Amino acid sequence: MRVNGQPFHFFLLNLVQTMRRPRLKAWDKSLTDGEVREYVRQAPEKPPPPPPRKEAPTATRLQEVSLILNTGGVYKPEG
Repeated sequence: MRVNGQPFHFFLLNLVQTMRRPRLKAWDKSLTDGEVREYVRQAPEKPPPPPPRKEAPTATRLQEVSLILNTGGVYKPEG
């Protein structure tokens, strides 16, 4: 005889193993009083400074770059 496509003795063995296991596995994730006190004692961290901003390219630099792109790299800027 088969149950769910497996022989009956495998079904019975799986049933017994399932019944022996606890149904709910939970961990105590709450903080202890000591951990809460330590957390409160810590000074708040200062946020990191903002990254430096790049300067906007000048109009002449934009013209050179667009000319290089439009000519497919044939144009070589001076300097």
